[in-house]
Amino acid sequence: MNSQYNLYSDFWTNKIDRFVFDDEVIEKPKGKDLYQLAQYRRALQNFVLITTGRNDIPVKFSTSGSKTDGKTVYISSNIKDKTFDVTCGLALHEASHILLSDFDVVKNLSLHLPKGYLEDAKSKGWREQTATTRLQLMMNLIEDWRIDYYMFKNAPGYRGYYDALYEKYNRAKTVSMGIVSNEYRSLDYESYWFRIMNLTNKDRELDALPGLEKIYNLIDFKKISRLENSLMSLTVASKIMKIILDNIDFKDEEKEYQKENNISDDQFKDFIKALENGDVDFDMNPDSELNTDDNDNTNQNGKSEPGDQSKAPSNKPELTEAQKNRLEKQMQQMEDFLLGAVKKSNLSQKDNGAIKNIEKSGAEYVEVGGSTKTKCLVIKNFTKDFVEAGNSNLISNYRWRNRNAEESISRGFSLGKILGKKIQVRNEERHTQFNRKKNGKIDRRNLASLGYNNESVFMQNFVEKYNDAFLHMSIDASGSMSDNWDQTMTMLTAIAVALDSAANVDLVISFRSVENAGKQNVPAVLVAYDSRKDKIEKIKRLFPKIDLGGSTPEGLCFEALVKDMVPSTNGRDSYFINISDGLPMFSNNEVRYYDEFAVNHTKKQVEAMRNKGINVLSYYIDSGWGRESAKKDFRKMYGKHDSQFINCESVVEIARSMNAKFLEK
Repeated sequence: MNSQYNLYSDFWTNKIDRFVFDDEVIEKPKGKDLYQLAQYRRALQNFVLITTGRNDIPVKFSTSGSKTDGKTVYISSNIKDKTFDVTCGLALHEASHILLSDFDVVKNLSLHLPKGYLEDAKSKGWREQTATTRLQLMMNLIEDWRIDYYMFKNAPGYRGYYDALYEKYNRAKTVSMGIVSNEYRSLDYESYWFRIMNLTNKDRELDALPGLEKIYNLIDFKKISRLENSLMSLTVASKIMKIILDNIDFKDEEKEYQKENNISDDQFKDFIKALENGDVDFDMNPDSELNTDDNDNTNQNGKSEPGDQSKAPSNKPELTEAQKNRLEKQMQQMEDFLLGAVKKSNLSQKDNGAIKNIEKSGAEYVEVGGSTKTKCLVIKNFTKDFVEAGNSNLISNYRWRNRNAEESISRGFSLGKILGKKIQVRNEERHTQFNRKKNGKIDRRNLASLGYNNESVFMQNFVEKYNDAFLHMSIDASGSMSDNWDQTMTMLTAIAVALDSAANVDLVISFRSVENAGKQNVPAVLVAYDSRKDKIEKIKRLFPKIDLGGSTPEGLCFEALVKDMVPSTNGRDSYFINISDGLPMFSNNEVRYYDEFAVNHTKKQVEAMRNKGINVLSYYIDSGWGRESAKKDFRKMYGKHDSQFINCESVVEIARSMNAKFLEK
């Protein structure tokens, strides 16, 4: 037993990923934290709605390299807390493109090319496709500055997200080093493109290239709002490209393109062999200019060509090869950003579908744990879609033994009808009339006595009735509850059916367990039934799908629930009912929730409920092996008078004792 318990504990504390229980292999699902991704996407969607004022711009996770298509914002699923601001900035940026940019201009760019542009580009050795792409990039850059200024002005509260975006793409340390170095000072397109992309960087050098200051003045950042549409941005981009073409040297890019995209049969064979050997850095063009040591930008006479880097000022710092590589990667990131390219997210269509269903469940993380912080997952809407998402430990992932949930719930419906007849008493009103009073409503039967100086001719009616009631039942769904699960389901169903017939009583049923959140487990609460919005048939349809497994993060789950608990008021009585079979126990990479720390934390959450006027009752299902010390701790958490110990064979007695509690005046 102890050996099996240790395996079980190690499994739920992430020390092992699989073990065998009753000849069944139990394994943890691996992958992304879809609950966190759903929460991120929902937050981004809200930000897009607020900043654009439009509810028809969806935010979706990309399943492959994608571009914003003018209707949808695509983002990568590789989001973490530390990268959320950048991702949010990107989402808002792309949404503002949808709001302000004319995508038809880009799609039909060939119809808007300035006269003579292709001829000028060809005279510098550019291919037609190259010339068109470079003009598109330049237009996108101007568009970015135009729309970002608009968003800065109209949504200043979200500027921080844009700042994070610019810090990543335009103000990185690598970029600043490249600007002040002797790199990108040649009379070629790459140098101009690098310098223009980084004109918003504080380290910009307008004298690094001829015509660069003219380009800066042409853009005129202080008056960028004068550009009212995408065609105006294209006009500025075209003028910039004209200045670039007037200053750069000839470069036969057609010849280079052919060289880069044609390999011999021997080179192809070497490439296949390299792949088989796992050589991912194999170069299919070993003789290309990037890999030859003798290519030093000299002509046949040994004289330097116009684009020679040796023309760079000698007093500028020189980058190392590693710095050059980082700068080249940064440049590629910036170009991808301008083209609207989204990094591949490794998120499958199945996961995307699961995220949609999770979002419908209203799942969110709540920070819990007091001084030792972790997060608790709260699933607010238990639906068929959530069941079909197949991503929850609470939904039939781990079955500790065979059981017939449908039969247990059916018994609960029968028992509930019997209990319901007693609970009907809460709906009744008791009317009492008092006669011969000196004030109140005139009793006509005593009017004649006024002639005899009798002033007590009034009557008063008193109506006595029960307050409205709110009941939240929180159920331990840890693996140790397996032997009591059928009886627990019967009891829950009976109470729900009984209260369904009481017009002035609302009921919420939640289950506590552990959920897999990507790389670690977290405490989890599934709000499975809420009589204020759910019909009683939901229990029959969906409760059989609820499974159990994991440890007992009792107080951590209570802390996540307290803020949403309904307090007692003058016209409403509020109850919190706990059912469990052990003491709080949980751990992950952030918290070790055991023994005195867990007991004291749970006690604190129970006290927080009582401070809101909530009546707390707790039932400990005693299977016969519970230690006296455990029972002592249980009383410490819930109080001597509000903690009860019941036998697993008579768990349905909870329903009767609770019914008696409700009928107290």
